[in-house]
Amino acid sequence: MSKFFSFFAAGLVLVFAGAGAGCGRGETSVLIAEVDDASYREGQQLVRQGRPQEALANYLKVI
Repeated sequence: MSKFFSFFAAGLVLVFAGAGAGCGRGETSVLIAEVDDASYREGQQLVRQGRPQEALANYLKVI
């Protein structure tokens, strides 16, 4: 019985270690606010000029 318990405990440790390895942030890129992005600001300007399609293209560059 003790051998079974040891095997079971080792299996649980491996499962939790594997699950924990997937947690966390994988990206290391720097995040900036959308309003600070040049494409966003240009999109706002295009909206004011009445050019919504071109503005949308700029907004999509941000995301």
